[in-house]
Amino acid sequence: MKTTFLTSVAAAAVMASTAFGPAFAQQEIEKSIGAETVGPGRPGPGDWVRVGVDYNDDGYVDRFEYLHSRDLERARLSSRDRQRTAGFSRRAPAALRETPKEETGSNTVSGKVEDLRRFPLAGMEDEHQLAKIRTHDGRIARVDLGPVVTLRDLEIRQGDTITVHGKTGTLNDKAMLMADRIEAGGRTLSVGWPNDRHLGRYSGEILSARIAPFRNTNLPEQMFARVLLDRGGVTAVNLGPAHLLPNMSPEELRGKQISFLAHPAKIGDRVALVAEELRIEGRTVRVDWEMAEAPRPGGAVSRFR
Repeated sequence: MKTTFLTSVAAAAVMASTAFGPAFAQQEIEKSIGAETVGPGRPGPGDWVRVGVDYNDDGYVDRFEYLHSRDLERARLSSRDRQRTAGFSRRAPAALRETPKEETGSNTVSGKVEDLRRFPLAGMEDEHQLAKIRTHDGRIARVDLGPVVTLRDLEIRQGDTITVHGKTGTLNDKAMLMADRIEAGGRTLSVGWPNDRHLGRYSGEILSARIAPFRNTNLPEQMFARVLLDRGGVTAVNLGPAHLLPNMSPEELRGKQISFLAHPAKIGDRVALVAEELRIEGRTVRVDWEMAEAPRPGGAVSRFR
């Protein structure tokens, strides 16, 4: 039986500390600890951690439990050693490790299509085809096959046996394989994706926004926002060059609901999400970094404080 542990306290607070300073991060940590980590009559926040347990690997928490931090660390290390012994990457879901290719970061899944459904993605014009594939060893792999319009020539149906090559990503907080290449019925199809493969979809409320210049004069001023995520936690987001976001001043953005497609990047010594597409109150904006005559922020880019 495969069990997935989902810890929810640290990740958002760490990102908040890197983007907005230790004082803000400490407040978020204390809020998380006070609300979720410490139960009645339990020791302090350094001793106990609240974890969600997913028994059937469906992406949903089946129940929450309190574990002592030392026990959790021992379990994590033991699981890592077990996965290394088995030749698995500890970050990829088991169903996506059928043919690991560590040198390229890609994965391959082969098996029978058990379920197909179309799924509209906020900020994207075309629906995506999502599939559940039962692998040869009986596991279920979730796969985003890409835009429906690009799959017409393959005519994939339930019961078909297919092979999918791609990289692990997330959709609505669920890990799945994002297809780069699909083999079905003796045919092969390449799936086009945005340049960055480590994209995730996020949604929440904009707490604050501001425009920040960069020391690198090749980069235009950027619009940064703090977003309270629907999944919990606060994160920093680079919404793109400010001049490409007309009628979206920092004051107008505050309090708005937003969903966005983004990848994590290190900007100077801080970590933030960098948006590729965003949707605010029914309006979709594609962040065209090439039209902005600027590379996607990352690496050693420095920002004025």
